[in-house]
Amino acid sequence: MNVDPGFFDRLMKNFSDFFGDMCEIVVHDYRKGPDATVVDIINGDLSGRSIGDPSRSALIVGAGKNVNEFKAPSVFYFTNAKGLVCKSCTTFIADEEERIIGAVCINLNVTELFHASAALRKLLDVPNEKVTTDNDNGDNNVLVNNVDDVLDYFMDIVNQKIGKVPMMMSKEEKIRALGFLDRKGILKISKVSLELCQRFNISKFTLYNYIEEARNLYKDKEDIL
Repeated sequence: MNVDPGFFDRLMKNFSDFFGDMCEIVVHDYRKGPDATVVDIINGDLSGRSIGDPSRSALIVGAGKNVNEFKAPSVFYFTNAKGLVCKSCTTFIADEEERIIGAVCINLNVTELFHASAALRKLLDVPNEKVTTDNDNGDNNVLVNNVDDVLDYFMDIVNQKIGKVPMMMSKEEKIRALGFLDRKGILKISKVSLELCQRFNISKFTLYNYIEEARNLYKDKEDIL
């Protein structure tokens, strides 16, 4: 299917009108090489980019690949240089042979939404709740359906106690939070480290460094949070 030349202009204007200045829309052309992929952009102040700038997304590794085989995640969160939390979505553009030649990226500033979410969690906090586990028969248990629910439950406690979502926490707050999760046995969940890295916006190396720091800093303290 051939796309008319004005399609992307209309698409970007509609997205911009719909989301307002909280949303950045970027069109990349990978055929020009990695150093100058941005061919059109709206609300570039969010990332500080302009036409002619390079791609900052790791998804550029998909250039030239078959669009149907590329398995990298296209929706993710990141924190920009200004400390703003953004939700990003990428849709690849393919040629007639279904090879990736570009992308349309939407970056939405959700910082205020994260703050509002943390404030609501703190407002709705119910003290002394516990999660049922195989070794926990205490009172006031909260039943969960799977390991993902367990992680979400304890992450809610972290957000409530610290008053911030993980991406907005300082290094010390992240260490405290991960120390708390470590004590709750979260690290025993299969493949949870990748999920924690994404939520806290840190590398796997940093994740385990922070956990080790927490174990040393708070080994004599009963309550980390």
